[in-house]
Parts: sequence; structure tokens; C-alpha cells
Amino acid sequence: MRLVETRYAPGLRQPLHAHEQALIALVAGGEVAEENRPGGEARGGSGEIVVVPSRCPHEIVYGPRGAKLFTLELDEEVGPHRWQLGGAPSALFVRAIDEWRAGGSIDGIVFDLVASVREGKSCIDAKAPAAQRMRDLARRFSSSDVTVAAAARELGMHPVALARAFRRALGCSITCYRRRAQLRHAASLLAESRMALADVALEAGFADQSHFCRIFKREIGVSPSRYRAFAV
Repeated sequence: MRLVETRYAPGLRQPLHAHEQALIALVAGGEVAEENRPGGEARGGSGEIVVVPSRCPHEIVYGPRGAKLFTLELDEEVGPHRWQLGGAPSALFVRAIDEWRAGGSIDGIVFDLVASVREGKSCIDAKAPAAQRMRDLARRFSSSDVTVAAAARELGMHPVALARAFRRALGCSITCYRRRAQLRHAASLLAESRMALADVALEAGFADQSHFCRIFKREIGVSPSRYRAFAV
């Protein structure tokens, strides 16, 4: 196994390719788009982890601000190709980075990380009509104040039925998805600006700095200040 830290130039495109080894990568800053991959296009930003099986073809385009990634190259498989934010994998990956930077052994942490990733659930086929409809709705939930009741009326569904369909399609509740959108935005602000933590909290939609710091550390596995230190 090997852990590498890499910065990618704004707008850089890596043509269609596949890796001989399975990868788990953490986006410390910037944005990444995967194209021509099984299941359709996928995008990830600051704080998110991507799991890439060996010999899985994809094309990568880095965002307008470029990107910084920490990538684990592994000697074993890691399960299906997917993006995720928060939970045990994020916390374990951050621990591995800290230990790696300190010159220590990361083998034990990486084994725990791989086990945690394998236990995760992947989403259903992104090309299925119902899944795509929920993904379209998810983008609205993450960027506006639309309510579940209002969305359910638009779709001609009961709010409970909508909540169940959303969970089946994306693997998490609407509330959890919205929280992850807040964390994703906050991680981007931490990586790409020098805003005070209190201002980051408000900009990302948290009640206050204390609330933000508590949720960020619980979900990402490290405090906002420490995340900023290795993201820049």
C-alpha cells in the first residue's frame, strides 16, 4: 500500500484510464468530476472520499480551482465504485494522513479503513429513472429551502413515500443528505478561503461556530482547524 499527496491543475483532464490497483482517495480541496465511468458521471468535492476498484475505467476532470487529493494505493479490492462523505471512512482516512505525516506506520489504520469501506452500502443503479429523479431532487434539497412536503406535492407522492424512495435511491435520509451538503460546502470554504470559523459556520448554514465544529468533527473525524491545516 502507498499514500500519496497530489495537487492537480485547474481544468486538468485525465483521459480515459484504469488503475491496476484499487484506490481510496480523499479530496482535501477543490472539485473532481468522473466521466465515462460505470453508473454514469459522478462529482466530488472537499472532504469527500472516492472508492475506485482496480481496472475500473474512468475519465477525470478537475474543477476551476484545481484539486488536492490524498490517495491510498491498495493491494486488495475495496468494493464498488462510489463517493461518500463522513462516517468511519472519513475519520480513519484523516487518522492515516496524520500518522503518515508524522512518519508513523499506517498499516493498521488502513486495514480498518478498508474494512469500513467494504461494509458501506452503494447506491442503486444511477441510470434507473427513479434513482435519477431522486438525484435531481437531491440537488434542490442541497441548494434551496424546498421542503419535503412541497417536493412531495410536486411529485404527486406522500411525504413518507418520498422519504423512503429517497433513502432507497441515495442510501441516506433527506435530513442526512442536507447535512452532508452543508459539510461539503464548509469543507470547501475551509480549504479555499481564510474565512473565520464563525463565518464558515454561518455561510454553510449552521446555527453557530460551536454547532458547526461539533458536527464537522463528528462526521469528518477531525476539527475544522485541523482539516484546514492539511487541506491548504
